[in-house]
Formats: sequence, C-alpha cells, structure tokens
Amino acid sequence: MPVMRTAVATAMAGLALAAVPPPAQAEGEFGPDTCRQGYVWREATPVDRVCVTPRIREETRIDNSLADARREPGGGPFGPDTCTRGHVWREATPDDRVCVTPETRAQARADNAAAASRRAPQPDCRSQGGLPTESVTPKQAVRCSGNGYWRATLTAFVHEYWFFGSDAGSSVKIEHFEDGRWVERPARVITAHNDYQARRVGEPGNGECLRSGCFVPPAPRDCRVENSAGLDCRDTAVGYPLNARAVRSTASGVFGDGQSFTMPVVIDSF
Repeated sequence: MPVMRTAVATAMAGLALAAVPPPAQAEGEFGPDTCRQGYVWREATPVDRVCVTPRIREETRIDNSLADARREPGGGPFGPDTCTRGHVWREATPDDRVCVTPETRAQARADNAAAASRRAPQPDCRSQGGLPTESVTPKQAVRCSGNGYWRATLTAFVHEYWFFGSDAGSSVKIEHFEDGRWVERPARVITAHNDYQARRVGEPGNGECLRSGCFVPPAPRDCRVENSAGLDCRDTAVGYPLNARAVRSTASGVFGDGQSFTMPVVIDSF
C-alpha cells in the first residue's frame, strides 16, 4: 500500500536519499539475521533486524527524523509519546513509539510478517562430498571460516596414465555461501606444500621404474597464489612415469573476508 507523505517529508526524503550511502548488508555474513539479496535491515530501532526493501528503510529513517514533530507538545492521554492527529505508533518492534501514518504502520506489520521469508539461508559447511566440517578423509579435507560463510577444500592426488605420463600434487578450492548456495570466490592468499614419496623397485605396478631413479622422489613443492578461488600445485611427467608413489600435502591461506585457515595433512598414493 502506498505510504502517504507530507510535503516536508517528501523534501526530506530527497535529501536522505542523496546523503545515505547504498545499503551495505544486502548480502554478507551477518549471522542468522542476514538478508536475502535485494533486502536490507529496516533499523526502525537499534535492535530492529527485519529485512525490507531499501526504499522502506529510507522511509523508516525519515519517519524517525520526524518523530518529535509528530508528538503532541506536552504529551497527551498516552503520555509523552502521544501522537498528533492523523498519526499512530508504528510498532515495528514492541517498544517502537515513533508516530507515523496508519499506512506506514500497516506496512511495518506486513514487513514483520514476511521477515522469516526474507532472511538468507544459513550456510551448512558440513556438506562437501560427504565430508563433515573439520573432518578429514585420507586424501581430502574441508575447513570452514569462523562464521561458516567461507570454506576451503584441499585434495591430494597421484595419477598415472598409461599413455600420457603421470602427475601428483594437491589442489585447493575456495567457496563462499551466497543466497543458499556455494559459489567459488577468490581468497586473498592460498599456499600449498607437497612432499613426495618415491617409487620403489619391486613394488606392485612399478616394474617400469628404472633402478637408477626409483629412490629419488620429486623435490618438495611450494605454491602460492593471491586473489584466486583455487590453487593447483602439482608435478607432472609426460611420456614417462613420475617418480612419486605418494604425496603428502597441506595448505593455508586467508579467505576473502580476512579470516585465516590452515588445512590438516592429506595423503594420496597408489
């Protein structure tokens, strides 16, 4: 329902819209009160976290600025918060006594009724290939940020291809939870470290390993990348087997919001 405005309120609305910066919490990590995309906190009172459209929040701020002008001078039958003729308490929260038009109070009640549907789904960092949060399989691990909105997945791998050589190393993937789903987003920094175990003569599947090279694994590898959603840290051999029977990997970095993470050791082998 359209909200009725006096000429004074309309003029003040223009000033407010010009002076107030764009809403900051349409999307982000604000705990259980985080709004879905397109909504912001109403902030009718300091504790009001109902999600509304940016237009309603601006109108709410204007109403707050006009609160004194809409009260009866010297009070009235409802005490010092008695409203002037044509205005009623907004009641956006139980202690909200700002005087507004009846249409605005109806809007506040409608927004309160829709509050739950406008909050963003909360992240479940426990779901990543069947891995619970902070748990590790032999070759993969997941770490979540403190607020649960960021996660890193570290995977170690050793591959051998009959015709194309082989490779071994690790990969790191960074994701951010946005409006109900996980999306790859850049971390500020990602680092990874790999240690390799060499092949051994006589081990199953290693008959092609030359005696002169089987006891020397690839050198440890360190990798680093900035402002990236992933890191691929590997050694590769083309046309011949890479002298790596197993890889032992770990990683660390800084999520996009500045929170640090450190991965446990993961291992893959053949």
